[in-house]
Order: sequence, then structure tokens, then C-alpha cells
Amino acid sequence: MRLPATLAACLLAASAVADDRVVFLKAVMPSQPVFRNQMFLVDLQVHFPGYDRIPIDLNELRNHPPRLQSDSVRWLKQRPELTMNQTVVNGRRYPVYHYRNYAVANQPGEVKISFQTELIVKRFAGAILKQEKHEPKTPALTLTVKPLPAEGQSTSFTGAVGQFSVHTQVDKTRVRVNTPVELILAITGRGALDHVPMPEPKDGDWGNFRVDEPRRTPTPPRRGLDPEFAKVFRVNLLPRAPGPIEIPALPFSYFNPDTQTYVEADTQPILLQAFGEMPPEKPVEEPTTKNQPTETDAPEKITQKKHPGTLALPPVPLLSQPWFLAAQTVPLGAFCVALIWRRRRDYYDARPRLTRRLRVEKLLRNECRRLEALAREKSAEPFYQLATHLLRERIGERLDIPAGGITEAVLRGELSGQLSPEATDALSKFLDTANAVRFGPATGPALAEAFSAHRNILLALARMDDPVDEV
Repeated sequence: MRLPATLAACLLAASAVADDRVVFLKAVMPSQPVFRNQMFLVDLQVHFPGYDRIPIDLNELRNHPPRLQSDSVRWLKQRPELTMNQTVVNGRRYPVYHYRNYAVANQPGEVKISFQTELIVKRFAGAILKQEKHEPKTPALTLTVKPLPAEGQSTSFTGAVGQFSVHTQVDKTRVRVNTPVELILAITGRGALDHVPMPEPKDGDWGNFRVDEPRRTPTPPRRGLDPEFAKVFRVNLLPRAPGPIEIPALPFSYFNPDTQTYVEADTQPILLQAFGEMPPEKPVEEPTTKNQPTETDAPEKITQKKHPGTLALPPVPLLSQPWFLAAQTVPLGAFCVALIWRRRRDYYDARPRLTRRLRVEKLLRNECRRLEALAREKSAEPFYQLATHLLRERIGERLDIPAGGITEAVLRGELSGQLSPEATDALSKFLDTANAVRFGPATGPALAEAFSAHRNILLALARMDDPVDEV
């Protein structure tokens, strides 16, 4: 079957637009309705169609997983599982990074869900590596959440949805009266347990036990996409009377979404043997009224105060002493100096061309005296070596290129139109003479004339336009 030409052109244009994207986010969620509090898998895919133009930073992907933008759904794992595979679209192969995590819907109805992330992507703009901030976002997805059925729901149901098993154990079966025995209750299975409380006996009656506040023991997170979750509770039970005593069964009910029925998973009673006697309770004394005098209160002693004598003159307050006031300006002055120094450093860091121009001008001021001394001493080889170095530094600063990369082709191409023909010819002759003296048997003209020509060339280069920093 052949597509019409118009439709084929539209598909090719759409694929070209998709290929031009640097990164985009895609979400894969259940297409079937789920029950409230039912665990389901979410696969968030970060596609990089422009992989051939950008390097991918794995640390950036690990530190910025996609965010859930909905209050009606919550994650079950703090960090999703990150994997990578490759896909082929329109003949182009590029990587796809998957963030897989389990989620739970908090309320029934038609829930709107979207995801968004922030990534710093490095791209080559010509030969320069630049950083770009991308915020890929999925369109609003609709998830149908069904309410839990009321039929068959028992009073022990606390919102657990999935498949679970409950296990209990005690640290000892023989215990002294009024001594704690630790009851450990573990709930494991496939489903969300983060909002499930500890099961309690029917009507909250623990029998002949005094019960402390239950504690939840944190369970280490499982690696990968293991759907098994666990929740462990610990509680101290104190027998109140000697003899055989039984820990009552703890009812636990959950909803199985596969069979759409409620399942009762009650624990078995545990028999203990308590010995000893209950210590007598001490009567609590009623506190006396604060203002009411007691027999133990001793009468207040009355003493005669002695004359304190002549009082000394008070010292001058510290706030009115000049040295103290002057000392308060020291931190402020140090802060101002540091601020000015920092602003000056930031100013020059943002203007590398200006910094290079100042450095080259300082170099010329210092080395021109030495160059003149070499000319007077008639040291030809050191003279031309230093003169060539100074010319390269000035030309590199004017053209904003490295001084070591200046060749004869660069001089002809870059300086044409910016330097007068006379100055260009003088520069070429001077460099040819320097190469002949340094690397050949030639002697060249007098060094006084060479120094004068070198100075004229530097003046011509100084009259060129200064390179301007883009700030």
C-alpha cells in the first residue's frame, strides 16, 4: 500500500522535526484502570535524538530524575531504577534512558498526571562547548482510578491493596510479670505498605497485657524493580498476672486486585508463660498547694545589712571610648577591601582580551629596554630572538589568537586590510631578516636600524583596533 504524496511529505517533515530535538521526555503508564492504593509501574523515558551532537552526562541524569506533578499519585521508592537502551527511529540510532518506579493513586476518578525534569545538556556550537538548560515535559496523561468495593470489606481493612502475608514472633516465651516481651510483626508482599498501620486485636483488647507504643523498624530499600515490600513493627507487651497468658490473634485484611476480593490474613495466637508476682502499686501523694505553708519550712532569717562604705567611681562606658569605636570600623574596612578586590577580579575575569592587552603592554614596556641594550651590545641572535617574541605577542593580542600559532599565512590573511601595506612589508622583511640571522649565516642590517624598524612596527600594530570583550 502506497501513501499519498502529501501524507508522505507530512510524515517526513514530522520525523525531521522530531530528529532535530535534542532531548524529550516520554511516559509509559498502565492503559487499564487501576484501583485506589494499587501499585503500578511507571516507565519514564528520556530520549536523546541529538546524541551525535551532544555528550551525555550520566551524573546529570542520576541527580535529576523526572518529577511527578500531581498530588493524586505518590511514588513508592525514593529513587527510581535508571537503565539505558538504544532505539532506532527513521534509520537513526540513539540512546534512551529509562526511569522505572512504582506508584500508587491516592484518590479515585480520572486523574491527570504529568512529569517534568531539568537537564543541563552540553552542545558544540562550532568548536565551543556550551551548556544549555532543557526542561522536557510530558503532556497531561489520564489514569482511571476505581474506588475499592464496599462489599466484603471488614473492619480490619486499613487500605492495603495487593498480595501480602503476615508473620509474628516473640523474643521469649517465658517472661516475668511486668517485664516486657517484644512482639515482632512483619508484613511482606507485593503492594504499597507506607500508609498501613500496625494491626490490633478485635475491639483493641490485648487481654492481660499492658502495651507500649508500637515502633516501626525501618527496612532497607530493595535494589532494582523488586515489587516485594516489607514493613516491620515492634511492640513491648508486659504481662499483668502470672500463669499461662496468650497474645491474641491480630486481624489483617487486604484487597487483592487480581481476584477483586478482600482476603483475611489473621495471625495465630502466641502462648506465653508468665511467672512471679505483680509488684504493689505505690500510692501517689497529692501535691501541696504552693502558697500553703508546710511544717518543714524554716522561718526566714532577718539580718542587719552593714554599710557598704565609699563607692568607687564607675569606669567610662566602653561604647564611649574612642579606641573601641575605631575598632568597630576594622571589620567594615576589611569587608570593603575584600569586596573591591573581588569586584576587580571578576571584572578582569569577564574580560580576557583586556587582561591579555594589559599583560602584553607591560611585557613590551619591560622588554623594550632590554632589546635596546642588546642592540647597543650588537648581540644579533639574542636581539632578533627577543624582537620576534615581542612581535608575536603583540600580533596575537591584536588578532586574538595564540602567539605560538602565528605563521606567515596567518600574517597575510589576518593582517590584510587592518595594517598599512608599508607596515606589512616592513613586518615581513623584519621577520625574514630575523629568521636568516637566527637560523642562517646572514648578518643582517645594523642593529640600531633594526631596533628603529621594530619600534615602528610596534607603533603600527598599536594603531589597530583593540579587540573588544563580549560581556
